[in-house]
Amino acid sequence: MPYRQLVLERRISWALVAASAVAATQLTDASPTGSPAADVLWLGALGALVPAAAMRAHRWTWYPAVAVGALATGWWSATALAAAVLLLVASLLPRRPAPLGAAVGGLAVQGLLHLGEGPFHGSTALAAGLAVTPVL
Repeated sequence: MPYRQLVLERRISWALVAASAVAATQLTDASPTGSPAADVLWLGALGALVPAAAMRAHRWTWYPAVAVGALATGWWSATALAAAVLLLVASLLPRRPAPLGAAVGGLAVQGLLHLGEGPFHGSTALAAGLAVTPVL
């Protein structure tokens, strides 16, 4: 792969990671700690960590995160649907481009942050944690 293409892929990938982190802090009402400042840090970290890890992870590890993200409430399940479409495209390519992994990870984590109410306290956090474990 030419050097310029590699540099461009890296820049696009990290831009997608940053966009996912910003979206995770601004577009969700999740409050993991109850402190607004700490919530922003934790949500931003999760929103950045998953797509950054997905850039380098094997494609099969993306499936659980996308599948659990599809259980999101409301229109947020559309983010997981978009991630599923990108996952299908990625499975057809001979090489896994890093921007595609970052996009799949970023869209999946947005769905995971909007899972809604679970059967017991912390169940959605447990489901999301188990779903992203293979990626990490």
